[in-house]
Amino acid sequence: MGERIFKISGNYMQDGKWAEPDPSFEGKIVVKEDGEFVGYCNELYAEALNDPGCEIRYLTGVLDFNEQSGHYGIAFYKMCNNSKAGTIMYCQFDLMNPKTGSWAGLFFGRFEPEGGANLKLEGDEYTEEEAKRIRDTFDNLDKNDCCHEWLLNELDCCRNMVVNMEI
Repeated sequence: MGERIFKISGNYMQDGKWAEPDPSFEGKIVVKEDGEFVGYCNELYAEALNDPGCEIRYLTGVLDFNEQSGHYGIAFYKMCNNSKAGTIMYCQFDLMNPKTGSWAGLFFGRFEPEGGANLKLEGDEYTEEEAKRIRDTFDNLDKNDCCHEWLLNELDCCRNMVVNMEI
C-alpha cells in the first residue's frame, strides 16, 4: 500500500470547555506502511499564536487498527521547540467515535490525563514532493531535547494505546 498523507485536525477540552477556535490545530502527517508517522500542525488558538515558537508543533505517532472497535485509531506526541510549551499526547482509539478521544500533558516524565479530544483525519493526495516537505518540516524539531529524543523512541506506547484500548 505504501506511504500515505493525511490532513490532521483536532480540538481539545480543558476545564470542561472545548478550545476556540474549532479546530484548534491543523496540519499534515506522512504515514509509513507500518502506521508510524511524522508531521506537523499549526496551532490556531490565541495563546499559541501570541507566544513565539508555539505556533507550530511536531507530531509523531501511530495510526493503527483497533480490533475491539473495528476502526482505525491514532495516538501521537505533540512536541514544540519552545521549552515553555508542554509536550502533549493525543489518543483517539476509534476515529469514527469522537467520544474515544483524549489528551494528556507530560509532567515529570509521565502523561497525566487532561480532558477530551476530537481528532479528524482526511486523506490527501500523495506526492513525493509533499511527503518530503512534511518530513522536512518535522526535521525542524529539536531532537537534542532529551524529552523529544525519548519520545521519538517510544512509538510502541502509541501503538499499544491504539491497538489495545477498549470501548
